Amino acid sequence: MDSGQVSVWVPIVVAVLGILGVVSGQLINVWREDRRFAREAERDDRRWARERQRDIDAHWREKRFDVHVSVLAAFRDWDRALAKPVAAREAGHEPDGPTADELVALEDQAQQVLSGLMVFGPAALATAADNVYVDFRRCHDYALGRRELNAPVKEQRYLVILLDGLRRQVREALQITGESDAEPEPTMAGRGRDARPRAVDGAKPARG
Repeated sequence: MDSGQVSVWVPIVVAVLGILGVVSGQLINVWREDRRFAREAERDDRRWARERQRDIDAHWREKRFDVHVSVLAAFRDWDRALAKPVAAREAGHEPDGPTADELVALEDQAQQVLSGLMVFGPAALATAADNVYVDFRRCHDYALGRRELNAPVKEQRYLVILLDGLRRQVREALQITGESDAEPEPTMAGRGRDARPRAVDGAKPARG
């Protein structure tokens, strides 16, 4: 081969190297695209997981709110229903207001929402609500003629104070702010000879 001639293998090698370069470039581009797609898919998965968790949290927050409000509403309805029959029985008159079946239905409603509060509410609030239920049940049984009380009307009116204390605890449990609740003044249960200081923060008093 003359020194001035180019070997036939040179263009072949150059062509092969060129093909390899193109193929390598394509492979690198595909690899980069795969990595980019994987990163985007991972970001989408994380974003979807966050959104799903937000939806779940919002659902249970709404459920907790509904349960807490249902407890207050059940006690409020029960308190309103007890006012007339308690006053009538203390005055020696025929029972006035809701029937016995209606009072029993209201008690059942209170028991149901208290069961929900045991699941969705803090233990301290559930205990406080149970204590309030006990006081409501005393007036309830009196209204139905199942027991006697020393000062039934006073006890029935005291239920409003207990319910207000429970409302404050519900607001605290739900972290509701914006309305300043003044601290309640110490009160007396007002039960004749059994009258004693009574807290409204869930502490259960000893009963005779």
